[in-house]
Amino acid sequence: MSPRAAGLATLCAACLVASVPRVAHASPAEDLQGLHARANAMGGAGTALYGDFSAVYYNPAALSRCPNSQLTVGARFTTYDLHPSGQAVRSGALGAGPSLPFHSRLSIGTCEHLPAHLTLGFAIGMEVPNVIQLELVSPDAQPRFVEYGANLQGLTALLGVAYRVSPELALGAGVSVLATAGLGDILALIPVPAKGDTETPRYVRFRIPGGVRLSFAPIASVLWSPRRDWHLGLTYRGELYFGFDGNVNIVAPVLSIVDVRAQMRLQQDTWYSPHQIAVGVSHEIRERWTVAADLTWYHYSAFESRRLGPFMHITVRPPDECQNTPTLVSCMFVAPPSARYGYRDIVAPRAGAEVRLLDGGRLSVRGGYGFRPAVLAAPNTKAIGNLLDANVHSFSAGVGYRFGPQPNDVATATAERRANGAIDAYGRASVMQRRNGTLRVEDSASTTTEGYSFGGAIYAFGLDLTLGWF
Repeated sequence: MSPRAAGLATLCAACLVASVPRVAHASPAEDLQGLHARANAMGGAGTALYGDFSAVYYNPAALSRCPNSQLTVGARFTTYDLHPSGQAVRSGALGAGPSLPFHSRLSIGTCEHLPAHLTLGFAIGMEVPNVIQLELVSPDAQPRFVEYGANLQGLTALLGVAYRVSPELALGAGVSVLATAGLGDILALIPVPAKGDTETPRYVRFRIPGGVRLSFAPIASVLWSPRRDWHLGLTYRGELYFGFDGNVNIVAPVLSIVDVRAQMRLQQDTWYSPHQIAVGVSHEIRERWTVAADLTWYHYSAFESRRLGPFMHITVRPPDECQNTPTLVSCMFVAPPSARYGYRDIVAPRAGAEVRLLDGGRLSVRGGYGFRPAVLAAPNTKAIGNLLDANVHSFSAGVGYRFGPQPNDVATATAERRANGAIDAYGRASVMQRRNGTLRVEDSASTTTEGYSFGGAIYAFGLDLTLGWF
């Protein structure tokens, strides 16, 4: 990397240090953590399931089959054991990687039947204690697991409505809203080598505008039940992203005599959820069993073909202006060269089963499996940064218990208002397969290649409490 590029990398890294933790970013929480303990326990195969508010994410059309109006409060927790190892890590050429934080996330959701064969659903999820947080990431030597990290630290809201066209067919539509926020204006003093001078640091001050920002994406779906015990679902979820785009005002001393003011433009997609198409099927067997399976396509290749990618994109003075007046302060810095990150489209299969026990099937026992292929075609360890991802196998289990009268109980078919409830819990262990890579290490004397590998596990568990009325 040239001295000018190194200087800019230092500036960008300082921006990150001054604002938020340096961790990875990609998909919002619902894409990775799911929504509601029942679907999570069944491997995340929720496209053709119904019965709770989580349909607002998996398939809004399935809201039409909520058994009664209900309100659910839930909590989900995720911890990570992901790390690189090998010669490149031992030598220090590749960083050991930042510790991914323990995530605690709360959710509230509701399913409410309306007149005219309509059903409304709403859900909101938030990280605790960091409700909303914006991250700016610059290239450096640290490895980043692109699907995990501060991308889970945000506030998401989902609103959906279902229309029951006939007993067999329902249509759904909704919107997903993502809220992120900066920590306010940043003021820092950063030593940055000037153009052509790698020894003498020049101190640069800069500000990053804060504030809350919103992003919206549409959801559309269909639920078709050709028979009473068969259900087919189809869902489209639109691209959801937040892109930071702002000017950084810098002040740099010239010859230690006078401060010169200039601007750089910083751009980055800090959150990204791709276009998705999910197809699912569920089947009830003898009123005791439910089995479900999903296939979901994720259009991740658009992250770098149509968006900015995961790192900050720096724009300095127009090239012709710097060519004519190279002494301008902002011309002293150049952005790292652009490169392909290797994002690719993937198809993720998921499947699960549920068995209902005790009188009326009040106790449910669930299990499931999910597979997510790596969203990166190969480990990326270039000067622009180190992006890591590998195939992930997820194994889940859970239980649920319903209490109180149910709407389909003949004994409760009266005009009197009734209440019921449920408690659902799940646990999931996800194994990231070990993946190998190599890193080119250059110094003034030679160029060598050092190997490394990475992988590990992700553990998640959650609990949902539901109150229903009819």
